Amino acid sequence: MKRERITKVKVVDGQAYRVATDGSLRPLKDRTDWKRVNALTDEEIEAAVAADPDAAPIADEAWFEKARRARPAKEHISIKLDADILAFFRNGGVGYQTRINDVLRAFVEHETARPAPRGRALAEAHPPAFKHRRRTQKPRA
Repeated sequence: MKRERITKVKVVDGQAYRVATDGSLRPLKDRTDWKRVNALTDEEIEAAVAADPDAAPIADEAWFEKARRARPAKEHISIKLDADILAFFRNGGVGYQTRINDVLRAFVEHETARPAPRGRALAEAHPPAFKHRRRTQKPRA
C-alpha cells in the first residue's frame, strides 16, 4: 500500500482531526446525521443490531457478571532477536513483549486456520509454510 493513501486520525476533546504529513491537525468534517441517531429508540437500535449479520450480539449485565478474561499460561524463555526487530517493538513503549507475543499469536492463528490439504497430491504440492528444521551441530574440537 502506498504511504500517501494512509490517513492518520487523532481525536482531541471528542473532535476528530486528520494528521497531515507535517504533523499539523486538520478537522475532519462530521457527516453523521446526529439528529436521526439521537432519535433512535433502544428497541430500534437492538433491532438494527439483530438484523446486521456482522454485528456482535449485545452483551447485557448478566453476561458481564459471568465473563472472565482467559489468559493462556505463559512460559519464561530466553530468545535471541535481531537488534532492529527488538528496537522496533521497544520503541512502542511499555508492553513490547506483549506486542511481540501478539504478533507471534497472529502468525500461529493464520497458519493453523489454513484448510487441511486433501489427498496426497495436494499435500505434496502445498507443503506447510513453516516447518521446523533442526540445525546439525558441528562437533567441538
